[in-house]
Amino acid sequence: MVVSNEPGYYEDGNLGIRIENLLEICGVKETANGKEKAPGDKKFLHFKRLTLIPIQKSLINVDIMTDEELNWLDSYHEEVMDK
Repeated sequence: MVVSNEPGYYEDGNLGIRIENLLEICGVKETANGKEKAPGDKKFLHFKRLTLIPIQKSLINVDIMTDEELNWLDSYHEEVMDK
C-alpha cells in the first residue's frame, strides 16, 4: 500500500506550504535461524520512502529547531543526495 505524507503550514486566505512524499507501507522482517519473521511472531509495519525531494532550507528557521530535528533534516538530505 502507498500513502502520502503531506505536512504543511497554511494561513487562511493567504498562503500555504506543503511537503509531500510518497511512502510504501512494508512489513518489518527479522532474520532468525535463516527464516524471516517479525519480532516475537508479531506483525509490525514501517514506512519506506518512495519519493525523495530536497526540502528548501532557505524557508526554514533553523534557530527554532531542536538538535534532533536538525539531525533528521541533515540525514534526510543525505539520503536524497545518495539516491
